[in-house]
Amino acid sequence: MFGTIVRACALASVSAIALAAAAKAATSGYSNVYTFCSLQIDAPCSDGARPQSSLIADKSGNLYGTTYEGGRYAGGTVFKVAPDGTETVLYAFCAQANCADGSHPWTGALYMDKHGNLYGTTRNGGSSGQNTGVVFKLAPDGTETVLYNFCSQGGDNCTDGADPVAGVIADKMGNLYGTTTTGGPAMVNGSYTQGGEVYKLAPDGTLTVLWGFCPTYGCPDGFNPGDGNLLMDKSGNLYGTTVFGGRGAVENGGTLYEVSGGSETVLYSFCNQQGCADGTEPYGGVVMDKNGNLYGTTTLGGAYFHQSSTGGGTAYMWSPATGAETVLYSFGGSLIGGSLDGANPYGTLLLTGNGKKLYGTTTLGGNAGCPNGCGIAFSLTAKNGTYTERILHSFYDAEDGDAGQPQAGLILENGYLYGTAAYGGSSNNGGVLFKLGTKGGAFHAP
Repeated sequence: MFGTIVRACALASVSAIALAAAAKAATSGYSNVYTFCSLQIDAPCSDGARPQSSLIADKSGNLYGTTYEGGRYAGGTVFKVAPDGTETVLYAFCAQANCADGSHPWTGALYMDKHGNLYGTTRNGGSSGQNTGVVFKLAPDGTETVLYNFCSQGGDNCTDGADPVAGVIADKMGNLYGTTTTGGPAMVNGSYTQGGEVYKLAPDGTLTVLWGFCPTYGCPDGFNPGDGNLLMDKSGNLYGTTVFGGRGAVENGGTLYEVSGGSETVLYSFCNQQGCADGTEPYGGVVMDKNGNLYGTTTLGGAYFHQSSTGGGTAYMWSPATGAETVLYSFGGSLIGGSLDGANPYGTLLLTGNGKKLYGTTTLGGNAGCPNGCGIAFSLTAKNGTYTERILHSFYDAEDGDAGQPQAGLILENGYLYGTAAYGGSSNNGGVLFKLGTKGGAFHAP
């Protein structure tokens, strides 16, 4: 009898250990799910190269994104990576003469509708003759349709916008919303300011400029929208960032803005503190918690700005209750080996726990595998009002097969973080799609 009891306890103990190990495995570890530029079938890097966009996932766990370079026609790709790591090029850009179908999608995440159609932008290409980008739709059967050619109005001034680097989002009516980094209808002293715009694209192809940046001297409303997709709240208000402009007390360090009802409100102007301690040049988009607080990153500035540096950037929160910006973390505080805690975040943050935990990446800093570091993946956890950084992975580039210099944010899928890095993976240095546990993990060469 006692033997039976001991055996049952032993089995229970083994089961508990196994469950604990499984739980730990589900929250730790790093691996390259797919290494780009590994195929040379139709052309060099026919499977794509330089993935810079954030990923999206479908209900089956397939991941979708874009590469800036590579593909059969060297204009970049739209790709799908299955859970088993199999990559499929869904579309290769520049398949048409003069890249009328678009070329070189940048950092914006794709949008997928309920029918499985994908929507996005390319920075270049199009049939306007200006090489200033398109909005496209990609059907599940691989048919690509250009929904809008930028700079097709207004001649060389591109009053309808030019050079979209962010992707698009959609409302319930199927209208698409996005930004362009240049062009737009704003004028100062009789000249177009090329400050970029926020636009709405109707299902019938009609483009409406909701706001053209820099309509007054000095661009107090912002200038050049960032790389991240817009955020829409339940009331249809749009939120985003501009890299430059604003009313910062020290210099024009960019803005956090809201567009509603055809007007724009600057919620915060960055570099409003001495030395840009509050951050400057926010390239990434923003995310919102249930209280309406907005979270984002700035690429430069922060507490470690000094005469020989532009600062390592920040993670910040903006409160609608106070209108104030709070720096949650300043990167670049550990300068030994080139900012071991990371430097220069470009991607949009991932928010969990109503803002109690944030995940993201930095393009530089970390281990010295690259001249200024290859970047990191990190988490920021709130405790007693203070956010503590944890380095989940320090990238080391292609030297040992690891990735390098992620420019996009992370997504959470089935308990794991997924992202892209523009470089590394192999001697071809074409970039990777990686998988990372929420508690971090080291890369181990195969």
